[in-house]
This record gives sequence, structure tokens and C-alpha cells, in this order.
Amino acid sequence: MFTTGNTYTKKQIYALLDVPDKKRGGIWDTGYVPYEGNFYLFVNIGIPGRTGHDYSNYWDGDNLHWVAKSGTHIGQPSIKRMLDNASGRNIHVFTRIHDKDPFTYEGLGYASKVHETTPVKI
Repeated sequence: MFTTGNTYTKKQIYALLDVPDKKRGGIWDTGYVPYEGNFYLFVNIGIPGRTGHDYSNYWDGDNLHWVAKSGTHIGQPSIKRMLDNASGRNIHVFTRIHDKDPFTYEGLGYASKVHETTPVKI
């Protein structure tokens, strides 16, 4: 459905996933969202998000260092579901380095290391 290295706007992602109009926006604009059994992760690299939060996400080779939303902790249900590699859920990773640019699809991701901090760092 998505091609690694291609860029997508949220509008294009909604269309490809057939997200109903009433479910667009909202949680989709908060960094990560579960949808139809998978997770969609939207990561700003080196720039703050639209809310002004800058979580210091960065690439280290092929490894993405990502920080979840403010106040998150390892015991939260959404974080637990995302980190459950045995669940069969895919985590689709999208990144961007300039605000308002489309997101680049990086492919499927998984957590190789989790820091039990608040917010959670993966």
C-alpha cells in the first residue's frame, strides 16, 4: 500500500486507508494512531510538532530514536499494544524534517529498545 521512500500527505494516507471522514484529524495529528489493527507513527525529525513540542527524535544510522507523547509511560495500553511485537500489528513509520511537508514512508518499524521514562523513549 505504501512505498518506502515515497512521500504522502495525511490526506493521501486517509484515502489509501479509506479512513472515514469522521475519523480523520484528531488523534491522527498527535504523533501516532492505532487504526484497523495497525499503528501509524508520524515523526518530526529535528523540528517541533504543530503543538510546539520538540521531542528530539533523530536517526542513528537505520535506527530511529523516537519519543512518545508527553506524559506517556510504559504501562499505558496504547504503548503496551504498540510494543507487543507478538501481536501481529504493523507499525508504519512516517517521518518529515520540515513542518507542513508531506511525510516520507520509512517502512515497518519495531521497538528494539525501550526506555521506561516519561515520556517513553523508543
